Amino acid sequence: MVWQLWQDNFLHLIKRKGQKHMKPSSSRSKNLVYQLNAHLSKLKNSLDKGQFQTWSHQKKQYLILRILRLIRRLKTSGVKIAGALGIAVASCLSMQAQTMYGDPFTGPCTSNPFDGLSLYEFDETSSIYQRQPLSGDLDNDGDQDLLVISLEDGEGSSGYFLQYFENQNGSFVELTGEDNPLMIFNDEFANSGASPFFNFSLGDATLNGRLDLVLGEFKGEVICYSNTPDGFVPPEESQKDFGTLNGEDFASVKFANLDADCEKEIVITRTLSFNSGEETDNGITVFDLVDGSYTPSPDMAAMFDNIEVGNTTIYSPYFADLSGDGVDEAIFVALNGSESKVEINYYAKDVDGNYVLQFDEEDPFSNFDFGDNESENSPIFDFGDLDGDDSLNMYVGLKSENINDADSIDCISSPIAYEQDCLIDVAPAFTVPTMGQWGLIILNLLFVIFGISFFKERLNSFKQKIQEE
Repeated sequence: MVWQLWQDNFLHLIKRKGQKHMKPSSSRSKNLVYQLNAHLSKLKNSLDKGQFQTWSHQKKQYLILRILRLIRRLKTSGVKIAGALGIAVASCLSMQAQTMYGDPFTGPCTSNPFDGLSLYEFDETSSIYQRQPLSGDLDNDGDQDLLVISLEDGEGSSGYFLQYFENQNGSFVELTGEDNPLMIFNDEFANSGASPFFNFSLGDATLNGRLDLVLGEFKGEVICYSNTPDGFVPPEESQKDFGTLNGEDFASVKFANLDADCEKEIVITRTLSFNSGEETDNGITVFDLVDGSYTPSPDMAAMFDNIEVGNTTIYSPYFADLSGDGVDEAIFVALNGSESKVEINYYAKDVDGNYVLQFDEEDPFSNFDFGDNESENSPIFDFGDLDGDDSLNMYVGLKSENINDADSIDCISSPIAYEQDCLIDVAPAFTVPTMGQWGLIILNLLFVIFGISFFKERLNSFKQKIQEE
């Protein structure tokens, strides 16, 4: 009955006050309305017939997430009633939704920080869409800022577009044009025809106490946009050499705490191999932070001997401390190109310190499903604390052939305490003063000297007067 009321009231408002609740001439909004009605009808019928409880967790989750994503799309398209509908749907499904996320995840965030953002508008003619969220304190002011990197790959438009949102007292304000500290990224990657296999991350690659934007490129090269006190520096001026890893392969660069020392190691992973059968290692290299510099660590790389990457499968690794023990677990998203199948493999350390694949209750991703038989939806993860409540949240974007699936970013909460990255505390470097600066220094010294002499002269005069009296 509740579902029927929602549907009837929603469609009635759209039909009766279409111009008020929908942007003029918005064919996309109308299409979203029809899709939402179809999904609500499917959910209503499954509940009426008692089928919903018999569905797998994956099937339940996919339908509910699809409904919530469509509602978000309608809200950003100008359909005002969508906001109220979203609250009603989310509150009604909250108990059901919580069963779809394994421990430590408890369900959708109370407030999704991405809902109010105006994100890059996709070209509907593209064939692949993606949004990757990256959270971190980019300006070193103590709160988390946000990057959203959107990808579209198609004949009309192909490339990546980065949006920079500064955290201003809990509100995320987009910095555009010359105010965007990473506009140099868009100059290089927007409409560039760049490969759709790039995977980005934030970490202090240059060891200056600031988060850099880093990505692995073709032939294993590592591209670094260094974050300096004067702004981000383009790669040709700040390139960090981690070696030409994995020959002709694509590489992913991630920062992870593998040994509970709070400092981040760099994990470089073969994400896609063009030398099938010729690899001599498991495709994972680790750089440990030793005495203020990153050094290759075969011992740490051996922690991943149970994980094989490369060949025809595209791997996207992510790291986060989901157990609260100070050591990051590993999440490997695998897209098997030959079988068109997406899997999420979750690894935790065993008693010997090696990363081992987890199953069932030990795997918080065992019930996750991000696609159906008609599209390949590959999740893109980020972990942070954008709402500043000191609890770890997971932000999930999708790489998809479906523009509606890829357009939104989900927020999933957990009770795990969020720990800020331990960045190196860099002492201010000594710089040699310029000639002009030397001149000011000397002038100030003269003022001090003459000031002291004048003060002594007045003091002696005052003492003499006292003696005469």
